[in-house]
Amino acid sequence: SITLPATLSAVGDKAFYGCRTLPEIELPQGVREIGNMAFSGCAKLARITLPEGLTTIGYQAFEDTGALAAIELPSTVESIGRYAFWLSGVTEITIPAAMTAIGEGAFAVTRIQSVTFHDGEPFTAEDVKYTYERARDHTIVKNNFSWLESVDVVDDYTVVINTIGAYSPVLNALC
Repeated sequence: SITLPATLSAVGDKAFYGCRTLPEIELPQGVREIGNMAFSGCAKLARITLPEGLTTIGYQAFEDTGALAAIELPSTVESIGRYAFWLSGVTEITIPAAMTAIGEGAFAVTRIQSVTFHDGEPFTAEDVKYTYERARDHTIVKNNFSWLESVDVVDDYTVVINTIGAYSPVLNALC
């Protein structure tokens, strides 16, 4: 069992990196930031309590935490770093209202089955379609999506991405 000081305001980069036997941890109320790779490789981490007031989750903070099936993001979380939950066991997530940035691949290679917005609305294929079509038509980033012809919604969880022609790096472009 690990007890962290109540005065702690940040969990530093790689603070518990590779701590493969850590089963659970409760972060004190004063913690505002979880650093890069802070819990990366904590394979047995099954439960973590995140405090209200937490605003930042760093790059790969919970990478390779396969035992971590559930995590509740406080309403104050504003940003999640790149690959923050990569290879985690998280199966569902609710995006807080304060969220302004979710890094590339933040939830890549996870077991996520359910994403919900802070207002209770589910994230669906219509949201995916909207996001890609908005990016394709946006003045600043549209050149990055010149390969995209259209997005068809098959059902709530499935989209078909149609390209203008053959485009071999399409899988990289989708991530």
